[in-house]
Amino acid sequence: MSKLLKIPFSENFIESLSDYVCENHDTADFSSICVVFPGIRPSHFFLESLKKKIPGAFIPPVRFSIDGWMQYLFASTRDERIPKGDFDLIYLMYRAIIESSPDEKSPLMKLTSSFNNYIHWGRKILSAMEEFEIQSRKEINTDELTDYDELFLAWARDFWKHFGLIRDKFYYFLKENNLTYRGEIYRFTSENIEKISELIPFEKIIFAGFYALNKSEENMMKHLFLSRKADIIIQSEAVKGIVPKTSPFYFHKKWEQDWGVTFKETNKKASEKPHLEIHQCFDTHSEMLTAEEILSTFNKKDKNTAIVLPDSSSLIPLISEIIRTNKNDFNITMGYPLKRTSLFNLLKYVFSLQRTKKKDKDKTLYYLKDYLNLIQHPWIKTIKPPEGKEPFSVLINRLEQTLVSANREKARNFFSQEEIFKLISKEDFKKHFTDAEILPAMIDLLQKIHTLSIEAFNDINSLKSGSEKLHDFISFIYENSEIRRYPLNNQFIGTVFEKLEELKKSLFSNVKFGDNLDIITLLEGYLLSLRIPFIGEPLKGIQIMGMLESRNLNFEHIILLDVNENVMPTLYKFDPLLPHGLRKLIGLPGYEENESIYAHNFYRLVSGGKKIHLIYKEGKLRDVDKNIKSRFIEKILWDKEKNKENQIIDNRIFKPRVEIPEEKEIKKSEKVLEKLKNLEYSPTKIDAYIKCPLQFYYRYVLELEEYMDIEEEIERSTIGKFIHDFLKDYYNQFTGKKIQIDIPDFSLKLKEKLEREFSEGGGQILLREIIGRTLMRFIEYENFRSLDADIFIRDLEEPVSGVFEAADRKFRLKGRIDRVEETDGILHVIDYKTGTVIKPAKKQNSEIELSRDTIKKKIRTLQLPIYVYLYSTSKKIPIEKIQAEIFNIRKPHEKNILPVENVELFLESLGFILNEIITPEVSFSPDAGDYCTFCPYRLMCSEG
Repeated sequence: MSKLLKIPFSENFIESLSDYVCENHDTADFSSICVVFPGIRPSHFFLESLKKKIPGAFIPPVRFSIDGWMQYLFASTRDERIPKGDFDLIYLMYRAIIESSPDEKSPLMKLTSSFNNYIHWGRKILSAMEEFEIQSRKEINTDELTDYDELFLAWARDFWKHFGLIRDKFYYFLKENNLTYRGEIYRFTSENIEKISELIPFEKIIFAGFYALNKSEENMMKHLFLSRKADIIIQSEAVKGIVPKTSPFYFHKKWEQDWGVTFKETNKKASEKPHLEIHQCFDTHSEMLTAEEILSTFNKKDKNTAIVLPDSSSLIPLISEIIRTNKNDFNITMGYPLKRTSLFNLLKYVFSLQRTKKKDKDKTLYYLKDYLNLIQHPWIKTIKPPEGKEPFSVLINRLEQTLVSANREKARNFFSQEEIFKLISKEDFKKHFTDAEILPAMIDLLQKIHTLSIEAFNDINSLKSGSEKLHDFISFIYENSEIRRYPLNNQFIGTVFEKLEELKKSLFSNVKFGDNLDIITLLEGYLLSLRIPFIGEPLKGIQIMGMLESRNLNFEHIILLDVNENVMPTLYKFDPLLPHGLRKLIGLPGYEENESIYAHNFYRLVSGGKKIHLIYKEGKLRDVDKNIKSRFIEKILWDKEKNKENQIIDNRIFKPRVEIPEEKEIKKSEKVLEKLKNLEYSPTKIDAYIKCPLQFYYRYVLELEEYMDIEEEIERSTIGKFIHDFLKDYYNQFTGKKIQIDIPDFSLKLKEKLEREFSEGGGQILLREIIGRTLMRFIEYENFRSLDADIFIRDLEEPVSGVFEAADRKFRLKGRIDRVEETDGILHVIDYKTGTVIKPAKKQNSEIELSRDTIKKKIRTLQLPIYVYLYSTSKKIPIEKIQAEIFNIRKPHEKNILPVENVELFLESLGFILNEIITPEVSFSPDAGDYCTFCPYRLMCSEG
């Protein structure tokens, strides 16, 4: 006689199950018994439990997961094979849709106009058909679909209207290729269970630990139960009255009502309530720190421990934290999305290079940012170098600096491979290597990477060739770098290799594509959806698992992370292919049933342990939705409050040990003073010291250069350089002559240079327009000036230098003057500005007490006074006969003239600053200001 048994949540399900098997079987041969679980993982724990209870050798029961069991039954009468992956099924569905839709202009046919358009939705379509086949026995009435028109995407409505034709054609293609899939296996087995059951060789079948059954499972189990071939053992609690759909007992109650049966509760053993602790954290990192701290309190003998992750994205942060600090063994059993791995990032950069490349005559140009992302990837930089002391990363870092410089100098974002290798073959590139002799071998290694990651994908024309090239590239990286030392990488790469092999052998593998980008898109989309299956050793160490993997298992110590709304349970997401109303119409479970499954798994897990730690995030972080505790925690708190029990929430506030640095001061050593005395001072250096002495120290004493990234959008410095260079070239024709502006000629030359320098299109088109208008506005004002006065160009980009004496000390000065002109007999030293104009205050008090702070506030900059002084001394012209002014290119009408009467004060201030720089007692200290936010040295300074 078949039995229906119910094991309470507080009991260890696997131990109770093994007790039941042992009590009802009196020999050491259990091979006539078959035990079927929802998943395969509980079977390992079940077998281990039997080993502890049965003395000596024994033949264990046959064990299946439900998928394995259905496949076993299907195979008893059918011989079709299941493809390893789902790609062939997605492709056959694609063909089925194309050949089943009568209207070539329909939205569904537009979706399938190319395989790339279709593949994203193809997996969802396959999943929808699979669920329909497994769950529903009701054919879709197309007239009823009109009630849900506003919820459908247009192509989805077409799909369901032609569902019967598409399904029949899909099954035709499956049969043609001797294939089957999960949907057909479940449907066929369910519909033919009476015939199939006669072929089952087992005396007794035990269905263990099931909760929510799909229609196919229910039909199969019910038949075997009524045929007295199967026992059913569940884990649940006795409940009375009406049970809502979201209850953790809803499906068991429904099971009893639909079958007209009652599950007999096993004898409940006396057990203590679990010790429950709830921890509130503020972000993922604090969750991991909390988990690590909890683990540290466990006794080393506490082996029966599980860390459960409802959200797989927490896996890597968890591993990074606890494995670093904990010496226990860990076993990982859960899926992890490939898109979150370093491997996928690397492949994404390979794909991006193909997607963003462009042709320029006979050259192929590659987008610099994508190229730098590729070669700077850690897996590339850690490739083993040729024999020698230099790591390969030295070449990569130097190449990055070289390309960034070229990007800024040439205002270009696209470079050919030939240009890249030409840059690193120059002599000045070699000086950065301590062992220059190995540079050729390093360049060869870089060329090999180019060949495998760039050139190899230029000519791929099929899925097979694309998969092979991807395999070759990953193999090279794996064999020639240190990545294999990180165990998870082996799992990532192994899974990708397995999937690439499936693609190479797929039905679609040799179909030719006209464009390699179609294959790139196909490969990227396929890999984007992959999950890495961590299987591990389920009986060893602390278990790290997903919520689904914890089904049927009990642990004494449980740490459950991410117990938040939208995780436990997941938020209902609108499905345009199967909206909630349609799911009800065709008999598919909805979001309420889904919540019931989450609730069952949650309460079953936390009710069966001894020490339970629930960890959740609370609050809003940056631009993400607010984190709130799960409704399951809220129910626990409410139940305890009703029972007048107190549950304290541990609010995890981590207080990092922060040592607040004292204000940074750098004293001047003898070596530094010697360097300062021999330094040649430019206006830029002087102004840097006035603004912040510590910044001056880092930049000009230590010579720490600011990190320069590529310019995706042309920066002000590049625009400024272009304008300075162009004006120099244009005004050069007037050196020693009177200016006579020819506006059409100026406009033509400007247009030619702009198109030559900023030729890449996109944002540079707008940039050309902005620079062009700015310079035309400037030259029109220059023309007005030249008509109103006699203006002669005396010098352009004039380098000047000299010695400045102050307090019996001599200082070397240098500078470069943009332009010197003579207007109506008066010399003007001119400095062009394309950005913010900083100039001394108009009113100066010659009686002010000089200090760096006063000079910074009142005088602000000494650039023009230095230019006036140097030009005066180098040309032997009295200083009072020279005027200085700033030409604001953007606002040419603006008057920015340096007051001649204040030059003496300015030079006196210059002497003060120079003397302070070399005064031993004055340290280099920070001077806080708004500019600190953008200072490249802010992390080295207490003010930053």
